[in-house]
Amino acid sequence: MTALWHSGFSAGRNPFALCYGRPAGEGREEACQYLARFGRTKEEQVRAYYLWAQTVPRPLWRYFSHLPLSRFADAVADMVPPFAVAQLLIRLDFYWQFRDAVVLDLFSGVCGWLMAFAYLPSHYAPRKWIAVDADGRRLQICTLISRNVGVDVKAVRRDLSRPYARAADVVVGSPPCHEFSIATVSRRRDVGQGLALVESFLRSAVASGPELAVMEEAATTSEAPGLLAQVVAEVRLRLRLLRPARLWRNPAQAAPAGRLETRLGQGSRRKKRG
Repeated sequence: MTALWHSGFSAGRNPFALCYGRPAGEGREEACQYLARFGRTKEEQVRAYYLWAQTVPRPLWRYFSHLPLSRFADAVADMVPPFAVAQLLIRLDFYWQFRDAVVLDLFSGVCGWLMAFAYLPSHYAPRKWIAVDADGRRLQICTLISRNVGVDVKAVRRDLSRPYARAADVVVGSPPCHEFSIATVSRRRDVGQGLALVESFLRSAVASGPELAVMEEAATTSEAPGLLAQVVAEVRLRLRLLRPARLWRNPAQAAPAGRLETRLGQGSRRKKRG
């Protein structure tokens, strides 16, 4: 599916590396022709290709134009793909709990969680979205997209290495996954630092008292799922779980997807509506 979606290209066969990173050779012409559909210059191609690959809704692309290319690449690479989030909420039957809710989005980045509602029926949209992140430029994108998704957005710039509590119906978040990713090869991974941010999310969720909390963590190293589950177990005395926390696995993948989800509280006060 991935190969078909990207016309046969992948992380191991990157079209930019084939087109721009080597002399004329096998695959170069094909890669350059493929990238030409995304723009005339390399910068145009980079911006359009990665926004498309991350499933950012087309009307929202213009809000990324203020970012310099280096910051653009980091922001888009770090975001959770909106279409994937929408499908996750449907699969786990969580989407209806966002209807008219106040949502606290921790480690929000450019608000990929909020963009997901562009792929869901509008009557399931939240009432208010509180985006919390340390990067002011990424938060600016959150506020810009508010009119497109029809949700009131409040941006809070804050370092989340320490827990942050805010009353909310739903808490979502995507703590940085660099320390759990096989893509982190330029330096030694600091797993302890990554786990500390995951714990900060969990403690923030508990303190905010939501009816539902969902955390996405794209962990790809073999040891990451077990380490994440251990952190949940250690914080568990402060959680009143409707059911035990578990690592959700994508059945389409052989390796664990590493998406952590947990319900908080004794039961949801929000009733499912059609």
